[in-house]
Amino acid sequence: MITRAITGQTTETGFVRGAGIGAVAGAIVAVELLESLLNGDSSSKVGTLETSYMEISDIFDVQGTRGMPPESVDKLPKFNIIRNGTVDHCGENNSCSICLQDFNEGETARELPNCKHLFHLLCIDGWLIIQASCPVCRKDV
Repeated sequence: MITRAITGQTTETGFVRGAGIGAVAGAIVAVELLESLLNGDSSSKVGTLETSYMEISDIFDVQGTRGMPPESVDKLPKFNIIRNGTVDHCGENNSCSICLQDFNEGETARELPNCKHLFHLLCIDGWLIIQASCPVCRKDV
């Protein structure tokens, strides 16, 4: 209620209208919460979101950009890491920007052709199927 009132405070009618909308929304949420608790739902389950990465990325896809077909992703070059502590041109340890883990010997990686950013194979393949651009610099692949 308070949030809606503050949002609409530019005019007196806006303040009253915002407070009314907030009160109604709060009442609806309270009734739904009470109903779910009376139906035997655990209070720890009320309000939890169980959405996947795919569902979340679809929600925020405002440009309509689509990913690459899996066959195209498979054609991108991949290689095996041959030693631990792979470093970049600045001497820093390379790590995957998606999972934030360092590259280890024996892991398979993929370097994107246009920007040369490096990722774990499974991390970048999952990304490219959803979004056909580099997750770091957003250059098209």
